[in-house]
Amino acid sequence: MNLHARRAGLADVLLAIFLISLLALFLQPTVFAARERSASSRCANNLRQIALAYVQYGDDKRFLPHVGATGKLSGDASTNHPTKSVRSILWYGYHDNPEGFVCPSSVDLYVPIQNSEVRENMRLWSWSTSKQGGNNTRPPWVHGDDPTLLQTEELSYGMTRRGLNRNVRSTVVLGADRGVRISEDPPKGTLPGDYGNHPDGWNVTKADATVEWIPEDFDPGKGGMGPGDWLRSTAKNDPALAISWRADPKHK
Repeated sequence: MNLHARRAGLADVLLAIFLISLLALFLQPTVFAARERSASSRCANNLRQIALAYVQYGDDKRFLPHVGATGKLSGDASTNHPTKSVRSILWYGYHDNPEGFVCPSSVDLYVPIQNSEVRENMRLWSWSTSKQGGNNTRPPWVHGDDPTLLQTEELSYGMTRRGLNRNVRSTVVLGADRGVRISEDPPKGTLPGDYGNHPDGWNVTKADATVEWIPEDFDPGKGGMGPGDWLRSTAKNDPALAISWRADPKHK
């Protein structure tokens, strides 16, 4: 092959590489968007499974999982009440997959169960960040050991802080993603639980275990408060849910 032919061949290769790179550049946003849609769908299913476990718990015990007196609010995201409440559905056998506590779109990370005894008896399971280190023989309602919602990276959802009985209206919000991720770079000093699941909204579940996607920029019309604003106020001012808001630059 002469020099001219080799140069022509090299030029063709370089052109092909350039075109492939250009195509990849244009397709990247589409691929990322499709990946996020898939993650959000799996996240919604996770939240629904938790809600179903809460509902089944309530069917048997008359009240949904709640820390403290029925007429009083349980602790917010800065306490271990949310993690105790969620661990209770494992302890009492209404849920058997702690991997489903982690949203695939979040920065959270499921820690696989290494202990065969724990795998066979989920009552022994606990958060890897707890003092028991994943082998907890203490019921969730006993004081101690469970990390706060803001500390753990093994729970991507915040549930209701109210002591609800099973006769609660089906439209009452039961749980949600524990925050919205507006920025990909969390502010300095942000705890794991302050960093939200999705960049553009929340999955929210209600007392009938249905899940609804709420865009963070939803506009209800003149003078109204959109669901995104409501969820922010829920985390900051309204005591309805144990979710966080500090990583969201719009929380102020």
